[in-house]
Order: sequence, then C-alpha cells, then structure tokens
Amino acid sequence: MKEILAESRLSAGAVYNYFPGKEEIYAALLDQSVEELVAWYQNPTGKDQTTWNRLCELIHRHFGSFHTDRQHEATRLYLLDFLPASVYDATLRDRLKRRNHLIHELIANIISEGIERDEFGPVDPKATAALILAAGDGVRLHALTTGTLDDAERMYRLFIQNLRTSLTPAKGSSPEA
Repeated sequence: MKEILAESRLSAGAVYNYFPGKEEIYAALLDQSVEELVAWYQNPTGKDQTTWNRLCELIHRHFGSFHTDRQHEATRLYLLDFLPASVYDATLRDRLKRRNHLIHELIANIISEGIERDEFGPVDPKATAALILAAGDGVRLHALTTGTLDDAERMYRLFIQNLRTSLTPAKGSSPEA
C-alpha cells in the first residue's frame, strides 16, 4: 500500500474512497492487464506477423519479465496471495477465472490461426493454451520460491524452444495427418 500511495500521490483516505482494500486494487490492475492484452490481440497491425511471433509476443506480454521489483511483487501477489485466497473468496475466484479464461482463449485462438495457416502442426489449441499458462505460472513460482531469476529465465527459454518444437509441423506430413 505504501508503494501505491507513493505512486498515486494520494492519501490513504483518497485511495480507500475508490478501493475498499488492496485486493480490489490488485483486481483492477489484473483487469487492466487483460484489457491491454485483448487490445493488442485485436490490433490489426499485429496480424501481419507470423503466428509464432504473435504467440511469443502474447506469452511475453502476459508473463513478461519479472526482473524489476515491481514485476516481481505483482507476480508474488498473484501467485502467493490472491490465487490461494481465491479458493475461499468466491468474488475473487470468479474474477480470476474470467481473467484466466480470456487469456486462455487468446492463446488458443492464436494457436488455431497457426494451424489454419499451416504454420503449426495438429495440436489441441485449448490443451496447449492451458499448458502454456500452467508452465508460465510454474516458472514464475519457481523464481519466487527459489529467488533465482537467472534459472527462471533459462527455464522460460527452454520452454519456448520446446513449445516451438511441439508446434512445428512434422516434415513430409500434411496438416490433416
């Protein structure tokens, strides 16, 4: 809250006039990040990229880098505070489900586009999107709990390489195979 007050240059009373607590502030930030992802996805200038590049950009935009203190703290709040709290808080759970559903759909849609363009081999777009989200959270959780960001960066690069391999169509096979 100290950082929020300093950044906003508002008093605690003024901030709490808009948000009853830190959970609502964080939820509003989650909503804003999803709105930014959706706006990026709908941007027609990005449609000229290869599907692989669009997928990588979406993954990077969603998981980003957590080398700055602010990104590291936002990740910590999500994975260690709000995600576990959502088990007991139906309102928070519903908000996180909507957010994750939207991101899952964006990823699955890009994978489906890649399959339609014959850039990707035949995979289950929804299952692959779920795997991407789970792996991203796992890498970030590992970085938080071990404190080794360099290890997390290596894991992230390895995951992207393996994802590329799994999405690449087999040589000599048709997309229908």
